[in-house]
Amino acid sequence: MPPSRTASITSSCVISTSPVPTPSCAPGNPPKGHLIKVAVETALGKRAKMAVFGTDYPTPDGTCTRDYIHVADLVHAHADALSYLRAGGRSATLNCGYGHGFSVA
Repeated sequence: MPPSRTASITSSCVISTSPVPTPSCAPGNPPKGHLIKVAVETALGKRAKMAVFGTDYPTPDGTCTRDYIHVADLVHAHADALSYLRAGGRSATLNCGYGHGFSVA
């Protein structure tokens, strides 16, 4: 039996919006602080304002910097990693992101 190979994939700030409910945000259990959801609702006038927390970070607006990645891109990364391993690739540790961060505001 050949030795097992693995792909360890990390990401820090996965974001998305979806009209299809998921178990964690099914009707009656919506995410209360989901950044993208709140931003879209504010832009559409469904919320009066959007609260942004943190003003003491060394960024132009004072909010923290995050390397956001869309959930669909993360799904593709997992599928690509599986294909790579199935083709005989060596074990790998991967950090999924775009390589630069954005502040919230």
